Amino acid sequence: MAKLATVMFSALLLGLWACRDAVHALNNTDAHTHPMDTSTHSHTLGRWSGVAGRNLSCGSLNEAVRMAQVTMDFIDEFKDDYAHAAIANLSWDQVDQLLPASYDVDSIQVCVEANKGCIPVLPVLPPPPYTPPETEDQTKRLMVVVIGFLQRYSVAADTLVLDQSLSEDARGFLDEMVDLQGYIEDLIDVFLIPLTSCDLTPDPHLVMDLTRRMHQKVDELKVDVRGFMGLRQIRLGLLYLVSVFSEPTRDPTRV
Repeated sequence: MAKLATVMFSALLLGLWACRDAVHALNNTDAHTHPMDTSTHSHTLGRWSGVAGRNLSCGSLNEAVRMAQVTMDFIDEFKDDYAHAAIANLSWDQVDQLLPASYDVDSIQVCVEANKGCIPVLPVLPPPPYTPPETEDQTKRLMVVVIGFLQRYSVAADTLVLDQSLSEDARGFLDEMVDLQGYIEDLIDVFLIPLTSCDLTPDPHLVMDLTRRMHQKVDELKVDVRGFMGLRQIRLGLLYLVSVFSEPTRDPTRV
């Protein structure tokens, strides 16, 4: 089954490569506009107005939900530009339809050495619709799960930073990846406050597994594709956090 998935993923990459080459042959102009050079590079938090995090007897998730919203908005500011620049001049939604999300989990890996002892970084999210926990005990158990997700997203963001750095920022998105990594680290710090207040701890084995491994360097096309897949999964994970930890008075997935 794993071999079949690898073959199918390779076929998708070949198709994207051919598509990108054809488009670039027809269009020699630089269609990428850096988001920092546009008037749209500002957070659109108005759509999240009124969304509040859950309160616990030992803390509050309100700031974590707000920070997740800010980070998601930040990704939204440049995701279309990234998809357009990296993958055949296609929009984010077009690439989203071409590349099944089921392949995302294996797109970013860290290894003991080149191609050996590799483990996937991105977590597997529950399928939507996302169901918020009904009790405080359920919320606490889910908090431990989600902090593990965030730790994985931090490593994924670090991979995207390294990808841009090692390619000498060929697509022009190093600043965005660095900022994204910073946002996720800030979110982890914020999330740890209610976690520790409620005497909960992250899984230490997960951190050890992720930090004792090397960045896996891949070719240009795979860098672009895993950049898209990494951004997509980080965004979906943030949406999951907002969905399950917001007050149930409003559905935060309706944007």
